[in-house]
Amino acid sequence: MFSTNPDDYVQHPRIIEIIGHATMCLLVLKSINHDLFEPIEKKIQNLPIWDYIKPLYTDGLKQYESLEVSELWDRFETQLNGIPFGDIGEERHISWKQLGTEWQVKWNNDYETTLIAEQFIAFLQIFLTEFAQTDLCLVKSIVKLKIKLIEIEKPKCILQPSKKGKKWVVNFPISYNIPQTDLNRLESNLISICTVLLKEISLLPFNKFMDAFTNCIKKGLSMKIIVGDSYKSIFSFFITEKLFNSIKRKEYVRIEPNRKFHVKENEELKWIDKSYPYFSKEKINEILKGRYKNSYPAIKYTLRELLKAQEFRTLLNKLKKEGWLDWQILTAILGIKYNYFLKNDIKIDKNNPFKPEEVNDTKSLIQNLAKKK
Repeated sequence: MFSTNPDDYVQHPRIIEIIGHATMCLLVLKSINHDLFEPIEKKIQNLPIWDYIKPLYTDGLKQYESLEVSELWDRFETQLNGIPFGDIGEERHISWKQLGTEWQVKWNNDYETTLIAEQFIAFLQIFLTEFAQTDLCLVKSIVKLKIKLIEIEKPKCILQPSKKGKKWVVNFPISYNIPQTDLNRLESNLISICTVLLKEISLLPFNKFMDAFTNCIKKGLSMKIIVGDSYKSIFSFFITEKLFNSIKRKEYVRIEPNRKFHVKENEELKWIDKSYPYFSKEKINEILKGRYKNSYPAIKYTLRELLKAQEFRTLLNKLKKEGWLDWQILTAILGIKYNYFLKNDIKIDKNNPFKPEEVNDTKSLIQNLAKKK
């Protein structure tokens, strides 16, 4: 802004980056989101560098117009860390991978909720980074978080039913305005929530997990999370509510809202794949023996009938090729069988619970096993 030579690309190489990014922005939107293209094009045309962008955009049209959406999406996933223009739509979505877990966060795309949500996400990412070199025995998983502002006194997270991964609702007070003089309270609130979320995907016993957490605090975690002022205060200083609302982001639909974006994981923040530090091979072998010993007698008649069906044998081979172990298949059949008995209100003889004549719905059992996969 204050340079005497603003057109000197050697002195200001960032100008070339801005021109390239603006050009790419137009080419992408022209290919996959015409509704968003027009307002963005008008904004870029008003920039003083439009004369440099225009010829590059015109030359690139031929190449990008021939690309399929799937090809563009592959490029997004390879080159970007998130969905382009991910901050538009009625609901905001952010996802990233850290410590072997995919974190998916969503919230209502208004100013106040965005202030709180982005502050929490920034806090959570720093918190997780501090454990990158600590083996918490985390399960590779998906953690879904829904952030809401409601009438409560202090933040609270509530675990929700989920068939895959963990699902939480994280509630914050509507007026979550903690003064700068009381940043310790803000830090304490957020650390409590992050600790609960992380413990839920850790296989460590509670006392060992808390030992690791305490050690992290002693190494200066609090000094790295909030420095000077809160994220919310800094955000609101640069982006006022008036500026935020002027973009009218809720009027537009996210790019390819139904298409999955596969996020990458930074090499330094990847999942620790070492053996459990308190692992006992002898104990595990005893547990595995128990699974075979206890599951097979309960389904031996069921299994005999299933093996007569070619459809089941085909599915069995498929599951084995995909890495299913014998005990996993036996346990799945056992669970399906119990559900079948309960659903059909079949009386179970304690001495001989699964009689051959009661296996009268083999096809249904096979379909259920396929669904369980």
